[in-house]
Amino acid sequence: MRRRRRRDQALQGEDLGIDSRHIEKLADSIAPAVRAVERKAGSSDAHFNELVCAENARLQLREVLAHSETLRKLRAENKWDIACAIYDLESGEVRFLPEKGEA
Repeated sequence: MRRRRRRDQALQGEDLGIDSRHIEKLADSIAPAVRAVERKAGSSDAHFNELVCAENARLQLREVLAHSETLRKLRAENKWDIACAIYDLESGEVRFLPEKGEA
């Protein structure tokens, strides 16, 4: 619960003694997922954060494959694979996602 409170404070811009450049870099890295979910579901969706997290996992998978010809080749030959997943910090559970679709 404490982690969630600190996260919420950080997202609201409160000074937690953290270099804001790190938060800005993180925000920039998930911005494409936020925009994609806003286009599909809108920011008022009750599951917005979950949808953004899932979309970000999918975008990161595509990014890895886009930058590695070797991994794409191994995957095409069924010698290697990669999966989208979300790790829940509170429960410790890992939820695997389809590469396309909703959370």
